Amino acid sequence: VSHPVNKETETKILNCLQIGDKGGLYDSYFSTVKNITEVALKAMSPGINDPGTALHAINYLILLFSKRMELPDEIAYNTDQGKNYFIQQLYPFEKLLSSSFSELRTYAAHDPVITQSVLKGCNYLLQRPAIDDDYYSIIVKEERLFRQRHNEVTKKN
Repeated sequence: VSHPVNKETETKILNCLQIGDKGGLYDSYFSTVKNITEVALKAMSPGINDPGTALHAINYLILLFSKRMELPDEIAYNTDQGKNYFIQQLYPFEKLLSSSFSELRTYAAHDPVITQSVLKGCNYLLQRPAIDDDYYSIIVKEERLFRQRHNEVTKKN
């Protein structure tokens, strides 16, 4: 900020910061989704073969995406009667969904139970409130790509 702010504004600003060696909110949000996606993928690997865990991980992902739909990609905070503001960048919804779903498409689209879970999750997301209507078209696109990949893989077998 360019000048001293009151204690309330200072607290609001500090609550939006993550200080440490783990990266910022931008990184940690993406990392959490990536880690849960990896749990689903590892559970589907031939050596582990635990579709129940994969389904739980997918359900968690869908819930996280649902919550993320309530937020814009960029949040501006006004302080001190609009004289100052700061912007919090979130990992873009499209990239978040795409990165998770592309991995699931690549490594798990052969499984009809996983495919059904992802498609049901997309349907759930399409019924949830979103702060940006573009989020719905992103979900529809990912759903179509997942369905297409599943059809390609199952036709080969």
